[in-house]
Amino acid sequence: MFDWDPTKWTILILHRLGLVSGLRRAREEDIQLAKMLMEHKHDPVGHEQMTEEEWRGPVWDKSQLVDYIQSNQGA
Repeated sequence: MFDWDPTKWTILILHRLGLVSGLRRAREEDIQLAKMLMEHKHDPVGHEQMTEEEWRGPVWDKSQLVDYIQSNQGA
């Protein structure tokens, strides 16, 4: 499948022309985890729930969640 992302292709072209250096790639396991999370987000039914050991993102307590919600209500 052709994945059209203008930013990605612009960076790739600039890199091939030698105008951009020091690029790094995401680890394959991080890409797979992100894909799994997005699939679960869009279709939570039928997917196994992720365990705490698999989650690598931040963990908020209730007060942090409430603060985040209140600060983004106007957004």
